[in-house]
Amino acid sequence: MKRYAAIFLLALAACKKDHQEPGPDPVVNPALLDNAPAEVVFISRRIDNSAGWQLYIMNMDGTNQRLLSDRILQCAPVTASGDGQKITFNTYENNRQQLYVLDKATGTRKLLATNDEFISNAAWSPDNSKLLFTKAINVSTGAFGIFTVDSDGSNEKEINTGISAGQAQWFPDGQSIGFIGVENGVAGVYAMRLDGSDRKRLTPAGQRFGAFRISPTGEQIVLIGNDQGGSQQLFLMNAKGGVTRQVTTSVSPRQWPGNPRDGNNSPVWSPDGSKIAYVSWANETPDIFIMDANGKNDKRLTSGAIRDESPQWSRDGKYIYFNSNRDMSLSHEIYRMTPDGKNQTPLNQWMADDVYPLIIKK
Repeated sequence: MKRYAAIFLLALAACKKDHQEPGPDPVVNPALLDNAPAEVVFISRRIDNSAGWQLYIMNMDGTNQRLLSDRILQCAPVTASGDGQKITFNTYENNRQQLYVLDKATGTRKLLATNDEFISNAAWSPDNSKLLFTKAINVSTGAFGIFTVDSDGSNEKEINTGISAGQAQWFPDGQSIGFIGVENGVAGVYAMRLDGSDRKRLTPAGQRFGAFRISPTGEQIVLIGNDQGGSQQLFLMNAKGGVTRQVTTSVSPRQWPGNPRDGNNSPVWSPDGSKIAYVSWANETPDIFIMDANGKNDKRLTSGAIRDESPQWSRDGKYIYFNSNRDMSLSHEIYRMTPDGKNQTPLNQWMADDVYPLIIKK
């Protein structure tokens, strides 16, 4: 069992319309990004007189919107295999957390893992054969572990990280993983082989980080850490480890009592690894920003009236998708725009929340 002193789980404010910061968005398999036809998966609340979320899919231009699964989901990002044929999602049923995989072609679903207290969504291996996920061992004692399971739901195993462990991702080679680990009460980013060997702390000792994203090439990592005031900021580092460099500094002009000012979070790499889209609270409400992979040429892309969040790149890098509630009569919708911030177009226009876009291979 792994003792995990502090798990870094944040909820999207579209799920609960109070003041919460958005959490890390789903990771698209970088090894399989290409120009193949694609679709957009998202979750929506279109059930009359219900707050339940369901899984939907649509074409890249918003046409052909259709229900994928009538299962009631948790309000959390979904993930998909690199070939786009299988989609994983979370539910809460019979007082248990459940992780399912859905076959897009047949509509059949299979239970992958279950837990009484907590189970995260999954990260697919580059070859689509396995998934990583985090599961609670005992929340009251802070015990969490990283697990793998085969894509058919068999062969669930806990990875021997040797330390308290949480969020995990695959490196592009499919043989190594990165994860958030805790030693001496300090959370940082670690890497190791899938069999538990060659474990190494990548972030400097004493520096705390709560989430990260590996670049498509596997050469860089963008991290979410805190500045001296406790606000979330983005940092960059070489994937081999070493010095971290803070690349954002802005904070919200508003401070909520008892909380640090909102800063910057939700980074996502462009398919070629040359850009990073992210969410910033520099203008009091969350907007989508973009910067070069070296942290330079920072630019604001959106200026929605309330919230623009959950950026995701199209597979060819020509568009950024996000959810916004700028049209108050329609609640949250999925939008798309070009990476220069132009041509911001709503795709849903339903009287219901549509959030967490994920671009998958068709």
